[in-house]
Amino acid sequence: MSTQILFFGSLADRLGRETTLEIPPEGCTIAELRRRLADRDVASAALLKPGIRASADQEMVRDEDRVAPGQEISFFPIMSGG
Repeated sequence: MSTQILFFGSLADRLGRETTLEIPPEGCTIAELRRRLADRDVASAALLKPGIRASADQEMVRDEDRVAPGQEISFFPIMSGG
């Protein structure tokens, strides 16, 4: 299932506001999701470092937290305007 990935702040400026990515049916961790995005795009690899915060369905998550297909995943720098 395609999962919507949103980017905010300077990430959106460099990567665009959103993309989609296939997540395995059993889900994956945020760290694995970062790797999948990095494997797909060199710019993502340089920008989606562990210091970049993540949320799933608008709840903060850590790199070891699991996400499921269909959730809305967001990445944003620590200092993100709104």
